[in-house]
Amino acid sequence: MEVVRSNYEAMIDRAHGGPNFMMHSGISQASEYDDPPGLREKAEYLLREWVNLYHSAAAGRDSTKAFSAFVGQMHQQGILKTDDLITRFFRLCTEMCVEISYRAQAEQQHNPAANPTMIRAKCYHNLDAFVRLIALLVKHSGEATNTVTKINLLNKVLGIVVGVLLQDHDVRQSEFQQLPYHRIFIMLLLELNAPEHVLETINFQTLTAFCNTFHILRPTKAPGFVYAWLELISHRIFIARMLAHTPQQKGWPMYAQLLIDLFKYLAPFLRNVELAKPMQILYKGTLRVLLVLLHDFPEFLCDYHYGFCDVIPPNCIQLRNLILSAFPRNMRLPDPFTPNLKVDMLSEINIAPRILTNFTGVMPPQFKKDLDSYLKTRSP
Repeated sequence: MEVVRSNYEAMIDRAHGGPNFMMHSGISQASEYDDPPGLREKAEYLLREWVNLYHSAAAGRDSTKAFSAFVGQMHQQGILKTDDLITRFFRLCTEMCVEISYRAQAEQQHNPAANPTMIRAKCYHNLDAFVRLIALLVKHSGEATNTVTKINLLNKVLGIVVGVLLQDHDVRQSEFQQLPYHRIFIMLLLELNAPEHVLETINFQTLTAFCNTFHILRPTKAPGFVYAWLELISHRIFIARMLAHTPQQKGWPMYAQLLIDLFKYLAPFLRNVELAKPMQILYKGTLRVLLVLLHDFPEFLCDYHYGFCDVIPPNCIQLRNLILSAFPRNMRLPDPFTPNLKVDMLSEINIAPRILTNFTGVMPPQFKKDLDSYLKTRSP
């Protein structure tokens, strides 16, 4: 375990630029294939060993016993010598897990009678073991109090998975499969949100890393991943962590950006009267997410209504009305059927709504100054 700590601390000491640098570094390194001779064979052997250890009865609680034994094997194979070898190891393991998943799903295409549940279980057998390895390495890298090491490692690994996904998406195009990547992201999110002290100390940075990951993989960038992407950003654990558990509403602007990414992708399609079947499914999924937010987090929709409505086409009345119908839970609305109701006479009408979208940022400072001056004086 000490070997892991010292190696990752050394890796982070050589890194400059923090988590974002590490993520983009991982993305770019995902396309480097000039691996040292024999590294792929070593990675394949180690991955197979870890999968067997993970699924063995002697793995111990949370695989900690298996992990201690496996770190020794990684050290023996020289994987922990340099940060470059560690990065290549993660890339190769990601590619191998994805390839196993593709092969399993190809079996189903060749044999329609195959049980889909069994096929998925076959894919998850390797993917879940790989995710647990990542989570354990993040937890045990550096000292318990060294959050920087853990977060930079997480960003590096997420960057590698993103890089592999984007390349796979570009190469396979219509043959691209979302399942392995969706499983890696969702299981890693759940693993790193477990109720453990070491994970709770880095929870906000972990959520930030996942938000950055999902923003990079936004539908306009990877349209073939859109259904899995929507499922990821609408997962109950992710929504709750972003909008309820993170103190001082720090997760709100990041989650708002993900919804804007979704609306921007939908916008060109929603201008059509008729939606194709795939877009109908995506639109219904979007409505369901908004209904959940309207019910559980109406204040969030209130505070970001301006930014959301700004990117939703004017003809999308249903979407816009869903957002604009939100009101804070502590507000008591008047009965619209009250005789002689004067809405403009209500005291609450004088309270301006909170707008957290930076709507003034779209205007150049000088133009805003001139406009304010004109509105005040009514002269140039």
